[in-house]
Amino acid sequence: MLSPILRIRASLIFSAIGLVAGMALAGPAHFARAATVAITVVDADTGRALGGHIYLTQGTTGKRLVENLTGRGLWRGPRCDYASFGPEGFSVALPDSPCRLWIERGREYIPVVQTFTGRETDAIKRTVRLRRLIDMNAQGWWSSDLHIHRGPTVTAEQMVREDVNVAFPLTWWNRPQFVDDLARWLPRAKDGRSVRLDATHILSLINMEFEEHPHGAVFFLHLKRFFEGKVPPVEQICLDAVKNGGIVNAAKPLWKCSVETVILGGARMMEVVNNHYLWPAALNAEAWGFPRNFAPKWRTYVPEFIGYARYNCDIYYALLNCGYRLTAVGGTADGVLGSHVGYNRTYVYTGEKNLDLDRWLAALKAGHTFATNGPMLFAKIHDRMPGHEVRLEPGRTLRPKIIVDVLSPDPIDRFEIIHNGRVVDTVLPPHVANSKAPYKLAYAKTPIEITESGWIAVRAFSRVTPDNVGLAHTTPVWFQVGDEPVRPTRAEVDALIKRVDWWIDWAREKQPASGSVYQRLKETLLEHHRRTR
Repeated sequence: MLSPILRIRASLIFSAIGLVAGMALAGPAHFARAATVAITVVDADTGRALGGHIYLTQGTTGKRLVENLTGRGLWRGPRCDYASFGPEGFSVALPDSPCRLWIERGREYIPVVQTFTGRETDAIKRTVRLRRLIDMNAQGWWSSDLHIHRGPTVTAEQMVREDVNVAFPLTWWNRPQFVDDLARWLPRAKDGRSVRLDATHILSLINMEFEEHPHGAVFFLHLKRFFEGKVPPVEQICLDAVKNGGIVNAAKPLWKCSVETVILGGARMMEVVNNHYLWPAALNAEAWGFPRNFAPKWRTYVPEFIGYARYNCDIYYALLNCGYRLTAVGGTADGVLGSHVGYNRTYVYTGEKNLDLDRWLAALKAGHTFATNGPMLFAKIHDRMPGHEVRLEPGRTLRPKIIVDVLSPDPIDRFEIIHNGRVVDTVLPPHVANSKAPYKLAYAKTPIEITESGWIAVRAFSRVTPDNVGLAHTTPVWFQVGDEPVRPTRAEVDALIKRVDWWIDWAREKQPASGSVYQRLKETLLEHHRRTR
């Protein structure tokens, strides 16, 4: 049996494994005389019928064929590069040229890829058995997508099909969205803001995004009510969101407003795995965000997408080193970009076998998380889960034991131990020919000494396609030595000040009344600068 990832997904990088030799594509795919394939998808162990999504890709190129992703049992909304299916299965027309049909369900099942030559005729019936990579709920982990641009009805359907446990559709995006749809759901919300779909799926209804050029975006999740506001600056709307019972999500580190959102707005989470992570090709650009020369190590960033990934991480690390304890989270932006709900996820550890929203939210705020678009990343540092704190007396030295397990549906590229923003150990996979998914790496070492306040986190990269990477990142474990603050590097604070200076210049020209906000932000950063290492 072909390895579902090494021999198929990695074939997008290296070869056309599984295709009929010599079947070169002479032009775009055609569907005029195509066969139809009807597929039922079941759990390989239990036989239970499953929902999920499909991609159709062309020949050796991996180019997505989105124009024909319609058929019995399929849903494909606006701005979808995928089609979604339910437990009843689906049928889809095949092109009369070589193609691959990718069949996936969330992050916890190993994808299956069906290969076709383009010579098929008539109707083809198949049963596809998806094998579990892992059952995260059974281990006390519960998933979420914190960035969804669909209405409640579509989100509810998709989160069940992709097994996303808690979802936050943005029912306000600069203005009310999905008004009629939301009105149908609110009467079902016993607490006025969330609906339990079943034992393992909960839908939050009152979620807002303020997004304006040139500031970027900020999210307010699980509010008691909507409220009015205007940006930039974002400080006041962040404070208003907290008054309305919401959680402030700073979104992407590269956004122009992210530093203000954290320092003045009180955001305590950031999308380290954000909507630039797409399949099969990532969005390797800064969009409205600051370019890479606004980051501490900008001279080291390669132009490929891995450079984008490291750039975002380094801004996150700079804020951590200034003492802001930010939970690492993930979001997809399904409805704006082409990936399915739950492609980028936040896993929250409650340790419980049942999903309770209040306890889940408390664990999210406490930082018991990792964010991922691929690898499952389990880390214990000095026997503590992500988000916990270890307190030390001044003068004491601690060598914390770091235990890491990585499990991935894609070939693992590496994982790294990060201490105060610096990679202190790197683990590479063994180069074993014809290894089969799932891919695993384990680690148990004491690579560093702790003598001052700081943090340790773990990140893992996997190989997805030539134009993308998989990233998983834990929230740090914090080490607090007496009352000493964490000390950032001078380069880190200089990079953050460079961002604020941009805003000061912008306000002077565009919005003089907001200049005092950015001056206060700079004064705070100058205080951090005085204690740099």
